[in-house]
Amino acid sequence: MRGLLMDAQAKFKKMVDNNRRLANHIDGTIQSANQEVNNLRVELNVTNQKLLELSMVKDACTHC
Repeated sequence: MRGLLMDAQAKFKKMVDNNRRLANHIDGTIQSANQEVNNLRVELNVTNQKLLELSMVKDACTHC
């Protein structure tokens, strides 16, 4: 009986450790994805600003 309890405890500990590693991996993946989204937002803002500047230059030239 004691052996069964020790075996169950060992399996439970292993399961907890595996879940902790998986959670850490998921957290790291989410952080990486969030950073990539932020980088893409910055890049999109820069692109939008350049497009706005180009359209302003085009509008200025048509009025010349």
